[in-house]
Amino acid sequence: MNYRKITSGLRSAFATGNWNVQRQNGTHVGVTQLLNRMSNLAMISHIRRINTPMCREGKNPKMRQLDPSHWGILCCSETPEGASCGLIKTLALTAHIRLGTLSEVLAPVLLRRYNIDASLTQLDAPLVMLNGDILGTTNEADELVEALRAGRRDGSLPFDLSVCRGSSADSVLLYSDIGCVMRPLFVLDNIWKLPALLKQWRSDCTGTTELWPLLLQNGVIEYIDKVEEDELIVLVRPEDEERIQPPYKATHCELHGLAILGLSSALIPFPDHNQAPRNMYQAAMVKQSQTVPTFTFMNRLDIHYLVPYYCQRPLVQSWMDNFARINELPMGLNAIVAIMCHTGFNQEDSIIFNKGALDRGMFRSTHYSVYRDHERSVGADKERFEHPMVNESCLGIKLANYDKLDVNGTIDVGTEVQNGDVLIGKTMTVNNADEGMPTKRDKSTVYEGTAGINATVDRVVLCPNRDGMRSVSVVVRSTRVPMVGDKFSSRHGQKGTIGLIINEEDMPFSMDTGMVPSIIMNPHAMPSRMTIGQLKEALLGKAGCLLGTFGDGTAFRNASIDKIGEALKAAGYDPLGNETMIDGKTGEMFQTKVFVGPVFYQRLRHMVEDKIHARSRGSLQVMTRQPVEGRARRGGLRFGEMERDCVIAHGASAVIQDRLFRASDYFVTPMCKHCGQIADNEHDTTFTEDNDTKEAFCRACNSKDVLLVETPYAYKLLVQELNTIGLNLKHNLEEVADTSGTLLG
Repeated sequence: MNYRKITSGLRSAFATGNWNVQRQNGTHVGVTQLLNRMSNLAMISHIRRINTPMCREGKNPKMRQLDPSHWGILCCSETPEGASCGLIKTLALTAHIRLGTLSEVLAPVLLRRYNIDASLTQLDAPLVMLNGDILGTTNEADELVEALRAGRRDGSLPFDLSVCRGSSADSVLLYSDIGCVMRPLFVLDNIWKLPALLKQWRSDCTGTTELWPLLLQNGVIEYIDKVEEDELIVLVRPEDEERIQPPYKATHCELHGLAILGLSSALIPFPDHNQAPRNMYQAAMVKQSQTVPTFTFMNRLDIHYLVPYYCQRPLVQSWMDNFARINELPMGLNAIVAIMCHTGFNQEDSIIFNKGALDRGMFRSTHYSVYRDHERSVGADKERFEHPMVNESCLGIKLANYDKLDVNGTIDVGTEVQNGDVLIGKTMTVNNADEGMPTKRDKSTVYEGTAGINATVDRVVLCPNRDGMRSVSVVVRSTRVPMVGDKFSSRHGQKGTIGLIINEEDMPFSMDTGMVPSIIMNPHAMPSRMTIGQLKEALLGKAGCLLGTFGDGTAFRNASIDKIGEALKAAGYDPLGNETMIDGKTGEMFQTKVFVGPVFYQRLRHMVEDKIHARSRGSLQVMTRQPVEGRARRGGLRFGEMERDCVIAHGASAVIQDRLFRASDYFVTPMCKHCGQIADNEHDTTFTEDNDTKEAFCRACNSKDVLLVETPYAYKLLVQELNTIGLNLKHNLEEVADTSGTLLG
């Protein structure tokens, strides 16, 4: 057995997530995924994700829509936009997946403690079923259900056992199987125990008592699945009990309205005051925000991670900021935001930044990227870390800078590097059977960064692997200062890019306080998006600054704007948050007041430095001879259908020809003047005995009367492919002389 083949197959499966078996059809995609470690929140969200295994191309909207059974189980906001919308979901905050209890363990306990007849002699008695199997019968079904639920609440039965009366009156259904999603609810019959248990928990000086197990053991809360919930009457709020009419009686109550949301959505302040799609956008974008990924990021070797210089706790928080310990690794800064039109450079979701704030370090971060390589030994071919230029006979030397390597093929810590510098020098010794002597080929790793921007080698880690070969990892860091085009977002889905950076002395400032805003956003972003939560956050954050406290923006808390306005008015500010502003350039007062307040902003990972790309000429595709695509391959920029339509609308036909033809796949095709078919081009060798002059020659009619026709190479390829299926295209040609006098078709 070749263990290397098994090892390489498993490594490939874990790396790509595609698992398949040889000689069998079908590949399972996404079985393993690379855990998102960009932030702690992104990691938690990733491991709580639920992927519906359905085709993304389906037009049926039903499978994507929210269902009443999702309440409290799946987050109603956290789902991606696009093809996967509604198919990728996230568990709600308090959702619990049952680990299960074996029927063989549970059945003897139920038969021994409860009035269940396992003989099955009473044919008309209600059945008791455990995980779909008949356990026995009972004559007192309702009393048995109450006794089982009481046993679950006092801890004598598993806390996640489901007890249902069944849709028909002749069965009691019990479930303890693995994988069922449940959620906790308050039990109204035992809610009177809550004050005493809270007092007991608070008085524990040792800190060993945990509140949740204490409530669970005393039956104050219990886990309910959706089958059992159909038989219960659950209150959203305690005061809703007055609306329940006899003979019905409420049995349970929700913990809090926040429990219907996932973690990403629960961090949004006042999400119940925003349009639903905006909460969905923020739930996705918060996982892209730049934050300290872990406390041990200096010891980790993740491929890419961003670490901001400064982080702040948000002035307006929800309960989950502390419960999930998000405040220990915050994901943004509190920026003073003015909502106004200014200079015209904040149109269409672009925002204006204060250069003084950026110079003081606002939103500045460090980007770490890791380059790694391993020595491998495949048969007689062996790889080794060394300086390739030491050996003059080394083949395949890259067009790169090798000057910063030492003789061992590594680079020193603290070295300044730029695009094209070699980070890891490696050669592979190849045994050449023809020449009878081994030759070396260059297999070095080159730094690929943005041209003109320097980076620094942060760490070099050299360690052996289990095969006795060596592995090298080089960590390169670069400073990312916000620039025009970088993406930012508030916590309400108001995303935008920097449109202009203005000197601090030219920014508008408040006439009353002299404060200069850090960000200016456009007021047209508010009416159609209806993100009232951001306006409430700014007001509450402003009041919190004046009172020296943090604001509570937890969902469904009904914070009063009037009370916030009273606190602002008592401090000498406008109760609606408006301020009179002075233009920093002219010194004139703006005619209208401007809404100003602190808003928590996040810098997202989408930065111009990672995406900027241009080229004059470069590599082409082999088959079509058109420019390759993508920044990594130094490809061209796509001139698409919409760009073509715009140029046609301007009547700029020469620009169309230049972009789509001469700058793409320009080709001169020889065509026969008589038969109109593609001819053989002039060549170094003789084609036939009749064509001993080596000129262009038509094989179809044995003619040398050939014209050179300018066509896209893709068209010439199309004609030849049509020829392969028996279709022949003939061209009617006319001689036209170009500026140089050459005859063209």
